[in-house]
Amino acid sequence: MRELLSACVDLETLAIDLYGVFAETTNDDELRLLFATMRADEAHHVGWWRDIERRIDSGELTDLDTGTHVTAYMRAIVATLREMLASDTAAFSDEDRLALAASLEFFALDPVFAQLVAQSDPSEGSTRRAQYEEHVALLASAMEARRSWVLAPHIALLRDTADSAADALGADLHDAETGLPLSAVARQAIEDLCANRARDHEPISLALIEIVGLRSAYDHDPALGDRTLLRIVSVVTSLLRLTDLLVRPEGDRLAIVMPGTASSAAASTMRVIAQAVAHEGLETACNTEPLRSVASVVTLPPLPGARCDAAEAFSAAEKQLAQLLASGEMLGAIELG
Repeated sequence: MRELLSACVDLETLAIDLYGVFAETTNDDELRLLFATMRADEAHHVGWWRDIERRIDSGELTDLDTGTHVTAYMRAIVATLREMLASDTAAFSDEDRLALAASLEFFALDPVFAQLVAQSDPSEGSTRRAQYEEHVALLASAMEARRSWVLAPHIALLRDTADSAADALGADLHDAETGLPLSAVARQAIEDLCANRARDHEPISLALIEIVGLRSAYDHDPALGDRTLLRIVSVVTSLLRLTDLLVRPEGDRLAIVMPGTASSAAASTMRVIAQAVAHEGLETACNTEPLRSVASVVTLPPLPGARCDAAEAFSAAEKQLAQLLASGEMLGAIELG
């Protein structure tokens, strides 16, 4: 529990830094105000985690059963953010800044965090939960107001979270091991992208990735499996654009929604990811199957008025992935329409 609280404080501190950098580097006055407001909110939220620590220290609150996976993926998020802060964040576009902000806020709305916020103060807990929902709603509204096509996946991500906010303690918003969004968010993102008639000239790619050998790591040692999965997620995230959306549909699979990405570009990214996954496999303990990735890329080309739906895209990706796994090939790419 205390390790999770420490990770929460680390995440809030990094969020304060990140929003501060965004406020300084954007040239958009409205976004500058938004990021400054988000930064002030995050500074206030740090106090909530301190309140929980004080309640535990005084014996007023016993440790909550938060699950070890939450701490694990929180630490992974913190590590990723630190790397981003060390990079040239001034070169980010405003869409990059907003996409990263959306991802940051989505993780913090895990049901565990809703429970922690509610327990931070015996009389003000419910009010604080409402304040956090307003914090996220402010970001979502700002993103929607820009009508930026490439932000559709992240707007879908925040919308999925907001729709479940009323039942946050029981909501199934994240994959348990990684904290990544579930496949429903990716499907909604594709629907939103396809529905934008003004962007019919832009391709949309969906990549479905099977991590072969991950199950062997879990069979050898569940803790090793979790560590390997989290490393893979961190590596894959670092190789994607901020406007791409990474989800974990199930088991050994990841999926990526890539707005404005042609088949050739998506396939190129999958080749780089394959190399990175194989390299991560070298760090895995002995007596496990070598890691490799098998990727199925499905692209919805620019076809005015003739976009397919998300179910069709996922079905095509799954069918192609099964064929690749059966044939031993590592990458396949098709266009629909």
